[in-house]
Amino acid sequence: MIRTLVALCALVCASGCVSRAELNQARLDDLRYTSRVIGYAVDANEGALQTRIALLRAFKGDPRFPLLVEALGTLEANEAQLAGVRKSKLEIVQDGQRVMGSLAGPTE
Repeated sequence: MIRTLVALCALVCASGCVSRAELNQARLDDLRYTSRVIGYAVDANEGALQTRIALLRAFKGDPRFPLLVEALGTLEANEAQLAGVRKSKLEIVQDGQRVMGSLAGPTE
């Protein structure tokens, strides 16, 4: 009776157990999905800054250029912001590769 109860209890408690490899695989899948979402957001931000810079360069001699600068910011500020976005993008990629490497490493 007690053995049956212990065996039943062990089956109920241990049925939800997963291996470290399964946990790491779930984390890798989550990291891949999150990386894609972040990548799309960073790419969109980079594209918007490139568009701003192109507009500021294209309309530099226009008499309404000050209005454009008021709306979009200065060319130098946008270029500095673009450089920051590119640096952040590189850091995000390096962090993601580091984390993915640690999760994909040897498991117990």
